[in-house]
Amino acid sequence: MGGHNAGPVAIGERELREIHLPAIRAGIKAGVKGCMAAYNDIDGIFCHINSHLLQEVLRTEYGFSGFVMADGCGLDRVADIFGDPIATAAKAILSGVDVSLWDDVYPNLEQAVLSGLITEEVIDRSVLRILEIKQQLGLFADKQPVKAIFTEKQKEKTCTALAEESLVLLKNDGTLPLMTEQLKQIAVIGPHANNIYHSLGDYTPFKKLERCCNLFQGIKEKITNTKTQVTYAPGCHITKVLSDGLTKANEVAKNADAIIVTLGGSSARDFSTAFDKNGAALHGSQEMSSGENIDLAQMELPACQVNLVKELAKLNKPIIAVLIEGRPHSLLAIEPYVASILFAGYPGQYGGRAIANVLFGKNPNGRLAFTIPEHSGQLPVYYNYRQTLFKETYTDYPEKPKYHFGYGLSYTTFEIMGIFLNEQSDESISVACQVKNTGDYSGAETIQIYGKKNQGFITPREKELVAFKKVFLAPNEVQTVEIMIPKERLYYLDEKFKEVLPSSIQFTVEASNFKQSYNHLFRKVKTDEKKT
Repeated sequence: MGGHNAGPVAIGERELREIHLPAIRAGIKAGVKGCMAAYNDIDGIFCHINSHLLQEVLRTEYGFSGFVMADGCGLDRVADIFGDPIATAAKAILSGVDVSLWDDVYPNLEQAVLSGLITEEVIDRSVLRILEIKQQLGLFADKQPVKAIFTEKQKEKTCTALAEESLVLLKNDGTLPLMTEQLKQIAVIGPHANNIYHSLGDYTPFKKLERCCNLFQGIKEKITNTKTQVTYAPGCHITKVLSDGLTKANEVAKNADAIIVTLGGSSARDFSTAFDKNGAALHGSQEMSSGENIDLAQMELPACQVNLVKELAKLNKPIIAVLIEGRPHSLLAIEPYVASILFAGYPGQYGGRAIANVLFGKNPNGRLAFTIPEHSGQLPVYYNYRQTLFKETYTDYPEKPKYHFGYGLSYTTFEIMGIFLNEQSDESISVACQVKNTGDYSGAETIQIYGKKNQGFITPREKELVAFKKVFLAPNEVQTVEIMIPKERLYYLDEKFKEVLPSSIQFTVEASNFKQSYNHLFRKVKTDEKKT
C-alpha cells in the first residue's frame, strides 16, 4: 500500500502463486530447511497466522519439511491488533510458526497450553522440527563438521568479482572505458565516493576499513604507476546541501579530463538514527535514504545531487554517473548532463575496486533485474504485466521506461546465430544457438528467453522470463550454447489453480541487440493429466 514497508498487500491467489511463491518453491527444491513469515497481511490475514500459506501451500503442496520462523516482533504486531498475546501465540503455532526470532508473544506458549488453547503435542511438533535441523547440521555430534575456511585474499577476490558481474551499464556515448594514457587528471566527486558505508546495505555491521575499498580508493589503485592524477570532493550530502560543497567540487573538477560523480541513496546508519523495537529504522540521519522502514514518497534523486550534476556540467567535461543506491531513482533530471551511467546498487565492501575495474576496461556484464521507472505514476512497473487492453503511457508523459528488465550495455558486441528449439520427451524445451563476440573486449552476453503462454480464457502475461544463460567470450570467440527450459516454467494455472501445459507458447529470445520470436505448439496432452 503506497510503497510502505510491511503495508497491506492487495493481491489475489493467482498473483501470489505466479509472482511471489515461485522463489520459495525453488528454495525448497534446492534443499532449504528454514523460511520466515512476512510482516504484511494478505487479504486481511497476517502471514504469521496464515495456515493456508504456512501449512496448506508450504508443507502440503510444496513438501516443505523444515521450520518456519517469525520475523522480529512480527507476532507482537499481530497481538497489538487483536489484543491477546496468549491467543496470538496459540494461533501462530497452530498456523505453522515453529520458532520466533524474538517477541513478547511466544513466551506465552506455556500459558496457551495451560489455558487449553493448544496441546503440548503441538509444541513438540515444532521443537522436533528444530532439533532435526540441528542434528542434520551436526550440532549434536561430538566432533563438529569441518567448515570451509577462506583467506582474506580469497574473500576479497570473490567479493570483487561478484560486484563486477553485477554492474550494469545504462548509458555510454563512448566515454567509457577510460584510458589512463588519455587522462591527465580525473575528478571523483559525490557523497558516496569516499565513504564505504554508503556502498553497503541495511543492517550492515561494523567493517574494518583496511578490508574495504571505496570508489575513490579504487580509482587511486587503478591509476597507480600511471601519469594520471585523481582529485576528490564530496560535493554534497546524500539528501542535503554541503556547505561550500559546490565550490570545492568545481575546484577539483575544473582541470580534470573526466568527472566521475556518485549519485543515489544510502542505507548507512549512525547514532542519530532512531529504531523500532524490531531493529528497523524509524527515521534516519541525513545520510540514510533507503532501508527497512525508510519509505520515500518521491522517486526523484535528491535536489542537492541534481544541482551538483548541473553545476559540474557547466565545465563541459565528460561526466560519468555511478549510481550507488538501494532503490532505483528516476534519472530524467540528470541524464541529459552525463555521458555515461553505471548502475552499481550496493556493490559491497570491495565495490569501489569493482567499479574502478569496469570504468577502466573490464566489460560490464550485468543486466537489470528490475525496470527503472521515470515517474512515480508508472509504479508499480514490471515487465510481466498481463495482456489487457489498457493505455500503457500517460497523456502528460507518453514515454515508456527506457531502462527495462534485462537491459544492459557492453563495451563489446555479440552476434546470435542459428537458434533452434526442441521439445524433450518430458515436455521441457531446449534452446540451442551460437554466440560470437564480434567486438574488441572480452565479455559476457546474457541470453534471455521469454514466453507468452496460450492460456485459454486465463489472461496471459505479455512475457515471462522462463530461462537465461550468461556466456563469457573472448574477442572473436564462438560458443554453442544450450539452454534448458524446465517444464515447471512452462505451465500456467487454470481456473482452479491447477498447473497445466498450454497448447502453445510464443518464445522470444533476447540479448543486447537481438530479439527474435518463435511459436511452439506442444504435443497433445491429456486434459486430466496432473502436472507437478
